[in-house]
Amino acid sequence: MVTGSFIAEKLQASPNTRNRIAGVAGKFVVPFVVLLILFALDYPLRAAVRHQQAPFLDHFFDIIKYSGNVIVGFSLAFVLIGLGKFASRTRLLRVGKLMLISLIISNVVVLVAKPLLDIHPRNDFYAAAQQHPQEERWGRFPSGDTTVAFSIIASLAAEFPPLLIPCYALGVLVGVERVYFNLHFFSDVFAGAWLGIVVVNVLRQKYFSIKAEAIESDWKETPAPL
Repeated sequence: MVTGSFIAEKLQASPNTRNRIAGVAGKFVVPFVVLLILFALDYPLRAAVRHQQAPFLDHFFDIIKYSGNVIVGFSLAFVLIGLGKFASRTRLLRVGKLMLISLIISNVVVLVAKPLLDIHPRNDFYAAAQQHPQEERWGRFPSGDTTVAFSIIASLAAEFPPLLIPCYALGVLVGVERVYFNLHFFSDVFAGAWLGIVVVNVLRQKYFSIKAEAIESDWKETPAPL
């Protein structure tokens, strides 16, 4: 009883504590619960998506998949950095750096996590005769392509709010594409998306945070005179 009242007093005395608890729940607890639910529904969800195959969707998702290509991601980051430097656009430079660093960190995490966790090994997707011996040691959790896609998307959406809805819609399509082509389960895709978003948010808060006045000035910035 004393402990309960003590906690209640602390929460009442410091509103920031409630915000921190809500932030932790939003970033970690809720995603973890969703992940557990997806683990339970992985096979029926994958079967439902696989039953929707059609020639049009094959071509459509063949195009969508490039949004999760690591080469495309790094190329876009370098292009944004170059444009930001050349045109003296602080916002482009910042989003390019944020994207580049988040791609590096998130991809390293994926490369370590896949063999270490070994969740959803490749024999969940292909018969033994179709598997390459070198690939058998890799699990598929989390999805690397989805991690790349959401690292790009979260970086762009964080710096350019009007792009938030189209960017995240594209990210969802990348995740569906991975399941559609029988490369991942939805739990792999969700974990990859969560990883990409969290890495970007942590980097932005710690190293790329700017004041509201600076954001406003970024929107009104003009190229430096030649």
